[in-house]
Amino acid sequence: MPNVQPIQFFGKQDSPDVEKVYEALSNKGLTRTQIHGLLGRNKSKKQIDEIVQPLLAEGVAQFQKTNTKPGRPREVLFPVTAK
Repeated sequence: MPNVQPIQFFGKQDSPDVEKVYEALSNKGLTRTQIHGLLGRNKSKKQIDEIVQPLLAEGVAQFQKTNTKPGRPREVLFPVTAK
């Protein structure tokens, strides 16, 4: 098995859940529902927010909201691409 360095944010190793979400990001993005499923469907909205926060703070991901009628806006987490 190759020796893979864990992803680090703010100079420290974060949880495996942060790494799992980071590795699953693609150009299609991840909805909150998809993130919930990726994490085994046993995390609350608050826990998901805490897991995603390091990605947002480091600027490697961002949420985009789109209006869906009727209902709440859809939030999709996208990777930030270098320009």
